[in-house]
Amino acid sequence: MLIRLCVRDIVLIESAEVELSAGLSVLTGETGAGKSILLDALGLALGQRGDAALVRAGASEGSVTAFFSIPPEHAACALASQSGITQEPGEPLILRRVQEKTGATRAFLNDQPVSVALLREIGENLVDVLGQHEVRGLLDPKRHRNALDAFGALDKHIRRTRDAFVPMRDLRAAIEARGGEGGSKLEAEITELDAHLEELENFAPVAGEEESLARERSLLMRAAEVGDEISATAQTLNDADEGLEARLGALLRRLARLSARMGEESHLETAASALERALPEVSEARASMDSLLEALDADPERLEAAESRLFALRGLSRKHEVDCDELPALQERLRERRDGLREALSREGTLQADYAAACKKYEQAANALSKARADAAKRLDNTVTSELKALRLAHIAFRTGVERVEANASPEGRDKVGFEVAPESGEAFGALGRIASGGELSRFMLALQAAIVGRKKSVAAQGPVCLIFDEIDQGVGGAVADAVGARLQRLAKTAQVLVVTHAPQIAARATSHFLVSRSKPQSKKPPPKSKSKTSRRDIAVAGISRLQAAARREEIARMLAGAVISTEARAAAARLLKENLDS
Repeated sequence: MLIRLCVRDIVLIESAEVELSAGLSVLTGETGAGKSILLDALGLALGQRGDAALVRAGASEGSVTAFFSIPPEHAACALASQSGITQEPGEPLILRRVQEKTGATRAFLNDQPVSVALLREIGENLVDVLGQHEVRGLLDPKRHRNALDAFGALDKHIRRTRDAFVPMRDLRAAIEARGGEGGSKLEAEITELDAHLEELENFAPVAGEEESLARERSLLMRAAEVGDEISATAQTLNDADEGLEARLGALLRRLARLSARMGEESHLETAASALERALPEVSEARASMDSLLEALDADPERLEAAESRLFALRGLSRKHEVDCDELPALQERLRERRDGLREALSREGTLQADYAAACKKYEQAANALSKARADAAKRLDNTVTSELKALRLAHIAFRTGVERVEANASPEGRDKVGFEVAPESGEAFGALGRIASGGELSRFMLALQAAIVGRKKSVAAQGPVCLIFDEIDQGVGGAVADAVGARLQRLAKTAQVLVVTHAPQIAARATSHFLVSRSKPQSKKPPPKSKSKTSRRDIAVAGISRLQAAARREEIARMLAGAVISTEARAAAARLLKENLDS
């Protein structure tokens, strides 16, 4: 419900703070006191159209803040959460709007900046307004199905339909992902995977192979370019008589003979040791050259083979958009995907059977819901018709249309629901807005709300937490005003109701009574000629106060008598209050 409304510098209101409670609250006061200004201010906080004219004269900006206490499962909480607005459990949802004199506005939700569109969407889920010049809420056809479900208490039917819809939807999505009936898309993907796997398996890529092949190719290219020099070098090392190894051996033998002739003092052993160390290195060099020559001689097309393998490897890498070293891992992933699809394809028959069973279960639930809606629609028509008679609107005919749309499978069934009226007997039925008179439309919407919201609230509707009626008593009095008050009082047992009224019969039924009054300017002295703007001291101020017993009786007496309050009016007010207190 709406628990607090704070208004600053809006039209006649300089500063006002209203604490509201559950039940029926009324706002009364003399004509022009500013009662409807509060509703205009609340509309601003709910995201309705702003206007620079709303800013109080002399102020640069005005603001309105509305505090709502709502259950965590309410649609407004879901909208706030989806927009990233934090909502602590037990804390109020706070809507705030700032209207600047320039015409610009700023919107806030829980003190976080938001778009006006979001504020409006949340506001529409929190408050319904019914008045002479504005009616929102059940005029919107999109709300009619939820309203009928709330009236009929169809929660169990809706839960069964939702529970049946989810598996049907998921199975249908699974079938579509597999290519629909027959799994042709699935089979095509398996065929494509088989072709890729055959190519990869035939090639058999190995991690690190690209680097190895590139290095081998580079070596072979350089070897081919200097092949003659390699052969000459190898010949120098390998010649039996003139080769480097043979010459080193001959030098070692000569040094040995010289060392024996000259003795130890000659230090020839040092030179001999150096040659002995060099001889194995030369031998290793000769062996390496022999291996290279043997490789070149054994496979003269080795360079071409290395290049062909390297280029093919890189081609596969580009084709699959992975690095060469990732090709073995890709091969394994493709194999797993192919095997999984084969398994899924083998289950295709079972999937189709499961989907058919899910469709049957959904149709059963949706058909039961449609029947329950049709039954609830008849009861609603009778209830609204009875309410219309009591409100002197018997000439208006009402009906609830429930149309089954086969192509409209949804978690809420297949039905399209619409409320329709015939303004006069014999006229064609049409939209609720066909009721031209503002007073009649307000009373009609009260009858509809009394029939729907007046019952135990249903979780299917998640409807508004506050219902506002602006001068719904316009043009009626006596028994009709009393009938309006009785329905507002009954309605307030299941929803918070706020009413702007001039009817004492309605005011006497309230649980909370607020008086809106307008004070005279504090100073009648004209502003200095040099100033073009109005002084704040010369602006009338609208105030609001909560009335206690004696003051409330006096206000109802004023509503009964007018400007001069008589003893009889006070007695009548006391009697009216007592009658409603006893009831």
